[in-house]
Amino acid sequence: MATKLASKTKKAITLKGSTQIVTEFLKYASYTILYQRGVYPQDDFHFVKKYGQTLLVSQDPALEKYLHNVLKQVHEWIMKGDVSQIVLAILTRETAEPLERWTFDIHVTQAAPGVLEGTVPSKPDSEIQSEIRAILKQ
Repeated sequence: MATKLASKTKKAITLKGSTQIVTEFLKYASYTILYQRGVYPQDDFHFVKKYGQTLLVSQDPALEKYLHNVLKQVHEWIMKGDVSQIVLAILTRETAEPLERWTFDIHVTQAAPGVLEGTVPSKPDSEIQSEIRAILKQ
């Protein structure tokens, strides 16, 4: 089984930016993975424009609430420096055996002292758009 899973494990995806940007990356990447792998029906998603990209967002209230709560906690952990990697795994319903997994390495850029994080962009929009495109293509 380890060999099977290893072949379905993606190369680590590095997320760089502010805590807010990293959390948004995780949100849109999660929706894209759930959509592309058919974990939720296609009708449960709609498209939005963000960062000059067409991205997916869930319309399922239960999924929205769940992912919101997870990302809220992840955001807090990132702010405290308690997390440096997040793994999203798709498991079989029957046996909870991993089918696929994505590893996100997190590298947060720090805001200047006295400046609230998220008030000053940590990188240009064009760089953010490029990184989002690269992540969502995987």
